[in-house]
Amino acid sequence: MLLMLFPRLAYRRAVLHAGIARPDAVWAQARAIHSGLPPPQRVGLPGLALMLRYMAWSRALYQALCESGLAPDAAGAVVREVNWSIFGPGIGVVFTVSRLRGIEPLPRVRLITDLLFTLLFTRPFRRRPVADGDNVSFEVTACPLADYFKAQGQPQLTHHAACSLDFLMARDWGVALSRERTIANGYALCDFRFHKP
Repeated sequence: MLLMLFPRLAYRRAVLHAGIARPDAVWAQARAIHSGLPPPQRVGLPGLALMLRYMAWSRALYQALCESGLAPDAAGAVVREVNWSIFGPGIGVVFTVSRLRGIEPLPRVRLITDLLFTLLFTRPFRRRPVADGDNVSFEVTACPLADYFKAQGQPQLTHHAACSLDFLMARDWGVALSRERTIANGYALCDFRFHKP
């Protein structure tokens, strides 16, 4: 889990174990592309800065995979799997520790999402709660990850590198996620609703 603090090392390890053809060549190309990218703008607290560094590696890997002959959707799927292999285990540990809060998953989801928006998804992210009974519902009205990929000319990559991970997270938490709109798809907000399956 400490490896997560070092995006280049974590990304290299994940790419080399991603089950793609010629992983060494793809990683070398991703490194070359990454070295030519402008560094992500420093915004927010260190957690968000770390997330943006991962998004820069996602951008580089995506381009390297496309240049290696992978179709854009297939390249996006690899980016999703690589990112989940990095972030999934840490998120799983946090959910396991949240068991101290109780057995019911939705109060634990509320605790974890509050924690994520305190440590990682900090300003300029903006989130507002939505009253929705026992469900954990909120709207994200500003997303620097979507802004980053849009500025890179790859807005569709937001879905693969970030948005799709929310559904994997919900699955592992034993809840369902409904989301009809995202900033990445051109809407003014992302509508999150975690609920019992």
